[in-house]
Amino acid sequence: MMKDSTVQERTFLLKSMMNINNEIEVRAAGGLLETLQEEMLIDLVKHNDQEPNMLHIQSIAEISMDQFLTLDFNTYCALQIFQSDKHPSDMGIGKAKEGFSLFGIFADRCATLMGRHLLRTWFLRPIVDMDIINNRLDFIAIFLHLDEIVAALQQSLRHVKDIPRLLKKFSSPSSLSTQNDWKQLLQTIGSFIHLQDLMEISRSQRHSKHAIQNLRLLQKIQSIPMEDLVSLNDVVAATLDFDQSCGESSDMLISRGICEELDELKHIYEGLPDFLEQVASFELKRLPMRDVCIYIGSIVYLPQIGYLMCLSGKKLEDKVLQNLPDFEFVFSSGSMDEEECFYRTMKTKELDVMLGDIHHKILDMERAILRDLEFRVLDSTSLLITVSDIIAELDCLLAFTSIAREQKYVRPYLTEQNVITITNGRHPMQELFLHTFVPNDTKCMNTGHINIITGPNYSGKSVYVRQVALISFLAHIGSFVPAEEATIGFIDRIFSVMAYKHAVTVEESTFMIDLHKVAIMLRNCTEKSLCILDEFGKGTLIIDGIGILCSTLQYFANFQYSPRVFACTHFSEVFDETLLSKNENIQFFTMSVLDGGYTEGKESQDVVFLYRLTPGKVLPSYGLKCAELAGSLPMFLQNKHSIRPSKMLHGIPQVIINRAKTMVELIQDGRPIGRNCSSQMSLKDSYYKELVKKLTDFNCMDGDLNNFLKDVLELS
Repeated sequence: MMKDSTVQERTFLLKSMMNINNEIEVRAAGGLLETLQEEMLIDLVKHNDQEPNMLHIQSIAEISMDQFLTLDFNTYCALQIFQSDKHPSDMGIGKAKEGFSLFGIFADRCATLMGRHLLRTWFLRPIVDMDIINNRLDFIAIFLHLDEIVAALQQSLRHVKDIPRLLKKFSSPSSLSTQNDWKQLLQTIGSFIHLQDLMEISRSQRHSKHAIQNLRLLQKIQSIPMEDLVSLNDVVAATLDFDQSCGESSDMLISRGICEELDELKHIYEGLPDFLEQVASFELKRLPMRDVCIYIGSIVYLPQIGYLMCLSGKKLEDKVLQNLPDFEFVFSSGSMDEEECFYRTMKTKELDVMLGDIHHKILDMERAILRDLEFRVLDSTSLLITVSDIIAELDCLLAFTSIAREQKYVRPYLTEQNVITITNGRHPMQELFLHTFVPNDTKCMNTGHINIITGPNYSGKSVYVRQVALISFLAHIGSFVPAEEATIGFIDRIFSVMAYKHAVTVEESTFMIDLHKVAIMLRNCTEKSLCILDEFGKGTLIIDGIGILCSTLQYFANFQYSPRVFACTHFSEVFDETLLSKNENIQFFTMSVLDGGYTEGKESQDVVFLYRLTPGKVLPSYGLKCAELAGSLPMFLQNKHSIRPSKMLHGIPQVIINRAKTMVELIQDGRPIGRNCSSQMSLKDSYYKELVKKLTDFNCMDGDLNNFLKDVLELS
């Protein structure tokens, strides 16, 4: 980079080297550069390249981890693998939710929160490990035909709760575990025990007995020390009694027989109402006979104050209190008519000493026992986390199995060769809301890695290239794929140059965004990469777009081991061998269209899109037919300032369609395009001709200027 480069130029260069939308990647790179500069290993200020001890940064390159398939944020969005929708509230306030996406389709089949979290991880980190992928595919292949077992497993999984969240709550000193938390823990442990029983039943199936035993997930389940898990379940179940409740402020009760002192306190607490009623009756009898019928007395306990004698009615008179020296007035509450007076007596003081705050004593003892029980559970954290991981993996694989059975997916075959062969492949999302989806084949063998697809709009080009990318992606997460047969060579990275909705938020033109994507693609692609180019080259001058597209495709074709490239374009110039030289790596395809014939360079009016990929090159663009099908122009407003055409075709004025057809025919025949004359334009032409004639006929030397001006004004 030149030393006098502007900030904008530096930013553009950086964007061509790495995806700056990946905040973590940018922060890590910035932190590394900052550390190197602090250690005086590089000089980012003076650019002293002559210093021998300095490190010289020549370029920036992204390195993909060997065991993972890499996709950037743009590709995830363009392929609609993830789609975050705003909260549906009017203000848009709230957590966003997953919209209609590939992940959303699979996540809806998950029964647990842990399964959805792991599924998102699988989608974010597709793998390039043959053993792991085949093990997942083996599971799906076996359980695809065990409908009852799958239904029972998923039903049991619905009772499983988020174990990591429970463990986090148990380990937090500031949060108290609730009755619901312990119920969820017992439900989860019980469900896992039931899951193991169901897996044992599945092993007894004759046609899958040997295959199931080789499943890695089953081996993980068998490695769990079930006696430890059952012991933990028994301890928790024996310690807690969910059928009772100790007071309104507690939602937990320790079972009887756990602590003798606690049992004794509970026994006293349960008999406390009757006992306090007897004490209150005894205290009332100490009042004069004439006052006994006036007052209603009871013994109450108030935190921080203790036991008090409550008398409903007026306050005791002084002469009565003289005979009751132990009655000590504390406070009163309520109105004059319904006043309650509270007194401390000798008996209440004895209750303070003998009983105290028995309710909170019980709660404190229960909480202490619960804390010990939490420590007992936390001692089994490793075991429970392993159980959680197994449940999450099982949930994901069952979701894969359900989708494969419902949508008739097939098992893909993974290979180390750089090939993609798909028979009757389908788009996993498009087929869900279309009555009829036309499948297509893909054959990208050892040669012909550069696939150029042409065809009119509405013909399915973009759907096809996305379909190839999504099928390849699904194969790398260990899922069956929507096709009749598929062989996918391992892919290290999927690049894409496709439009997506978030592009409008970037402070760059659409063409500049596409150029940055292509620059990253050219810098980082390998023979194992998959590159998708959808309408690359548009957004600038046609000749420039054609040149950049052809140069890019030629660059790929000249690779000794080229990546797998699928490019959609409307530029028929790619057929010109002077722009894109003939190469065995390049093969042309088009989307089939049924029309009434193509003669003398003119398009037929009767066009039917077949959405079928066939080898070959398309000639007509059928742009007018697409315009007729679009019907996107708004209807003209009916008011005095607008004119509504008499004829409309799919919402587009017929006059526009007719004019467009005329222009296309003239261009194809090589004839000049004449003016688009209307009745108003003809009137104006005749007026201007008459005006010019009067001007040329007027004699400036001898003519009558007044008459001339009068004639001109009358003409206007």
